Amino acid sequence: MISKKISKSNIKTFFKVMKYLKKYRIHFILSLLFTAISVGLTLYIPILVGTCIDLAIGSGNVAVEEIGSILIKMAVAILITALL
Repeated sequence: MISKKISKSNIKTFFKVMKYLKKYRIHFILSLLFTAISVGLTLYIPILVGTCIDLAIGSGNVAVEEIGSILIKMAVAILITALL
């Protein structure tokens, strides 16, 4: 296993990079925010698919209205993820 120690040169480099990012602070924060939203929505889609499968199991017990609303949620999540 590689041991990573925090050295003075690493700290200096970090603060040097932060100086350069100061000018682009809002862009950096928005980038992190949009990335978190995109990842969250990407992880939410399999949960919705699983819920749809659970609602569709059984020969006469298919909840079409609920599946339709879940499919709309999936479409919105995919659209937002694509736009980010």
